[in-house]
Amino acid sequence: MRHRGDLAALEAVAAEQHAPGTLARLVGWEANWVLDDPSDAGAAQFLRELAQLLREVIDDAER
Repeated sequence: MRHRGDLAALEAVAAEQHAPGTLARLVGWEANWVLDDPSDAGAAQFLRELAQLLREVIDDAER
């Protein structure tokens, strides 16, 4: 299923090390998402939570 591949890519981005500011820029500028904590750590947390939500939606759809 294509969505599982998208989920794996999202999880990989959240788990990898990046240059300072990369995740904050990715979420804040590229995704245009305003976070309470706009740091890289806040962006990584957001991406992990997004991945969890996507995982739950995919699981529900596959049942």
